[in-house]
Amino acid sequence: MISLLSGHLGGGNLLAKQLADQLGAQAVITTASDVTGHTGIDLWAEKNGLGVANPQKMTEKSAELVNTGVLNVFSSYSFGSVPVDFNIVSEPETADVIVSHMLFPGTSALMLRPLVLLVGIGCNRGTGSRDFDTAVTELFGDVGLSLESIAGYASINIKNDEQGMLDFVSSKGAQIQFYDKEELNRVEDVSSSDVVFAATGAKGVAEPAALLASVGQHGPGKLIVRKRKWKDVTAAVAMKQIRLVA
Repeated sequence: MISLLSGHLGGGNLLAKQLADQLGAQAVITTASDVTGHTGIDLWAEKNGLGVANPQKMTEKSAELVNTGVLNVFSSYSFGSVPVDFNIVSEPETADVIVSHMLFPGTSALMLRPLVLLVGIGCNRGTGSRDFDTAVTELFGDVGLSLESIAGYASINIKNDEQGMLDFVSSKGAQIQFYDKEELNRVEDVSSSDVVFAATGAKGVAEPAALLASVGQHGPGKLIVRKRKWKDVTAAVAMKQIRLVA
């Protein structure tokens, strides 16, 4: 039983092994990383929920791992366990693989993107979808964050019928979480606004909403970009904690 195509992510290797077991045959696996006993980078990325920003680099770096036996890996996140053929480095410039929500223009590394960024948004009534898109794109570009790492959006519940906001989030294939003013007001160390409080009863929207949405299995997230105000949109960014495993 020979796996010919898409042995890793396509499931070809696993299918060949399952069929071979049922038929009493021998599965022949030819994928280089499996034959040499090295980490399948694509499978490792999938296991850790990492998207591939530059897929053309996957084959190149996989071959490099097979040929050299080790890859230099830079990560913006902690490891619970590390693959034996990954050498963790502290400088992205020396990395073959970069795991981060940050932008690294001009890098030759394989870029792996986790979904860790939660964007808190507020707006004036009747704000259009394009205004949200412009604000978020501008904000991420200015601070060097990858749009590919956005895990979702958050706002106050009185905005749950704001069509422009809903259309924007839907156009990104994302989800948005809404919180009431009591939940938002319990979040500490966030910017406050008398104008926002008068309009919503919440001391703030973008920052506390982002922080609430960033709570995950490894604990609370942290605010990495404080609120920025455009004419009709306010946005802030929080990052949830993750831990990579071998």
